[in-house]
Amino acid sequence: MNQDTYDVTTVIHAHLILSDSTTTDVAIELGYRASDPFAIHAEFVCGDSTTTWLLARDLFDQGLVSDQDSAAGDGDVHIWRDEDLDYLLLSLTGALGTALLAAPAEPLERFMDETHVRVPVGMESDRFDSALDAFVASILTT
Repeated sequence: MNQDTYDVTTVIHAHLILSDSTTTDVAIELGYRASDPFAIHAEFVCGDSTTTWLLARDLFDQGLVSDQDSAAGDGDVHIWRDEDLDYLLLSLTGALGTALLAAPAEPLERFMDETHVRVPVGMESDRFDSALDAFVASILTT
């Protein structure tokens, strides 16, 4: 991930939980741009393999306060707090199956706090509308 293109970045060291309950290390590289206030860019790096997902910022906010019975997310992505509240669980479903990752919650909480400093919750549309207006103006003047 090119960290220069993001306003907020972090790397979280997580564990991919395999079907036999063993784990393998995964680095989750997160990036946030105030100019794209609804989205978090996530790269999951395991060995030589990298998978990229674009996830909703509010999904992480909701996941940090959800438990397994009320996990945040519909469809391919679900996020919730583990029984050990120091950890967050992330389930990603793609064409090849489902991956379950366990990550420490505290670095994600810090990352999310920093995104909220850049664009407070509830102000995303204002930021997005300004960027959209500037884009439309640039098209009309070209």
